[in-house]
Amino acid sequence: MRFFVLLLALCACGARTDLGGTKSSSSDAGSNETSTGCHDEIIATDPKGAGPLVVDGDVVFWGTPLGVLQMHDASGNKTLASPGDAIASIAVDATYVYYATTGFIRRVPRAGGPSEDLFTKAGLPFDIVLVGADVFWLDYGQGIAAGSVRRNGTPILSMLDTPGGLAIDGGHVFVDCALALVNQQGVLGPLLRANLDGSDLETLITDLHQPGSVKAYGGRVYYIEQVDGTSTLHGGVRSIDENGGAPKIELTTDDWFPIDFAADSSGVYVTALTQPTTSELVRGSVQIAQTTGVVYEGVRTTADAVYWAIGWTSSSPPPTDGASVRKICK
Repeated sequence: MRFFVLLLALCACGARTDLGGTKSSSSDAGSNETSTGCHDEIIATDPKGAGPLVVDGDVVFWGTPLGVLQMHDASGNKTLASPGDAIASIAVDATYVYYATTGFIRRVPRAGGPSEDLFTKAGLPFDIVLVGADVFWLDYGQGIAAGSVRRNGTPILSMLDTPGGLAIDGGHVFVDCALALVNQQGVLGPLLRANLDGSDLETLITDLHQPGSVKAYGGRVYYIEQVDGTSTLHGGVRSIDENGGAPKIELTTDDWFPIDFAADSSGVYVTALTQPTTSELVRGSVQIAQTTGVVYEGVRTTADAVYWAIGWTSSSPPPTDGASVRKICK
């Protein structure tokens, strides 16, 4: 949801995707195949592109700014829901696909069928996280310090200004934001940790610079800083032990504005944007893909592949291959 606003600044023509990485550069999806049978491919070609993205094994789920929830499996692509409002976030379990639109958290059976409203009056929801039978999400809020973390509709953390991302691991909630009220004190740029009911709220880090997406992996919490201390484009991905300690720089995106990232045992993968109109998918110093005139948004990984979503507007035509969701083998 919050990333779609970046599209409004784009204006380009003849957008082209160049695939790189550890294999030979190619713009022909499907031309590379690994020993495991993985092959590069265009997953989808949605009008106006795609944004939030989830990968569960070999099944891919994504949402579009035109309000369509899609899935891709071995049988091809299938529309699961068409709420008509931009899909802001997606989460899945063995039975359902959960998705957020303005004011609502809904779910639809993975096998297809009617959607049901789980929570109304959900605010401006994003970053749905499932923990057992509980549904957590971030409400961006409307106004200063109006953001919150909600659990089954009830705010468990409130007074968050410009929340960036939410992760849950090891019985703890992790969230970052531009400003928060902690123990009745205003804290700038914190990464916060709390129990699943919102109790024992504590600050792991302060003074983050435009904090964004948060992920938990391997006992560490990873988070984006979109700029540096002088508000210039020297942000990137950092990490910290889930119990606190000194932060570590995982990746710096010099002259790029980081949008989203995924972390696994093979490294940290980041989608980023530079002005005026170029998006890039990188792992460390390795460029995996680059396209002019579009915005790379959600990125997710599996053991053998990287998937990412591509968005555009009427003033920024799609890439020449029309891809809105792509896959490239590691």
